Amino acid sequence: MNEKLRKILLKAFDEEIESRLCKRLKDNIPRIKDLRDLHKGQRCFIVATGPSLKHTNLSLLKDEIVFGINSLCTGNFGIKYKYYAINDAKVWAIYYKEILKEDTTFLLGRSSAKSFTTIAKRYPHINPICFDFNKKLLDADVVDEDITHGLYNTRQIVGLTLQIINFMGFDEVYLLGCDCDYSGSHHFDDSVYDFQSPTSQKQVSSYWQGTFKEYEIIKSIFDKNNRKIFNATVGGQLEVFDRVKLEDVLSKNW
Repeated sequence: MNEKLRKILLKAFDEEIESRLCKRLKDNIPRIKDLRDLHKGQRCFIVATGPSLKHTNLSLLKDEIVFGINSLCTGNFGIKYKYYAINDAKVWAIYYKEILKEDTTFLLGRSSAKSFTTIAKRYPHINPICFDFNKKLLDADVVDEDITHGLYNTRQIVGLTLQIINFMGFDEVYLLGCDCDYSGSHHFDDSVYDFQSPTSQKQVSSYWQGTFKEYEIIKSIFDKNNRKIFNATVGGQLEVFDRVKLEDVLSKNW
């Protein structure tokens, strides 16, 4: 096959996948609407993939509503994920087989939703809820909380997940494994390669400054709705949200 023909076929394939993705996103809107206030008044936990998970007793979450993200399922932490969110297409490409083994409701951003569309026929029993994108969160003058219009794109999957959680009506959300620190290990599993890692100190500083600004915007939305985000991560650099200890939260002593 010559190079010109290969490019034509790849373009045709991509256009076909994009067409199927757009249909999937449109068909998903009623399912997204059903998420509105589904968990009103409840609490939940987002478990990210930072190295602090090595020092976190996740078994305490066995009776809680847990959102897993990205490659978390490879950790074999023995907890049940009520929801599982992923958007990064590169992370998806490596871990999708492990991710799709989870008995959970999958929440896919546009990038991973497109990747899923290419293999959907091989997984007829899996029906993820897929979300289109709005503009970047930092570019929004006013944030539309109706996620049927799309999620605002953020640097971290946690930012996307918090938008969904707000729409679901949770009163309290607790973050775990959100270290927000690239000075050492980036993940609980040192073998995991971070595709999104900035390469210089200047880029690292700019990356986290932007991420924290996104979190500040999201915090203001939760505050406006009389909802709270707490950081239960062990250590790390995230100080936008009030810190709590997981053990205190679950024992109701804080």
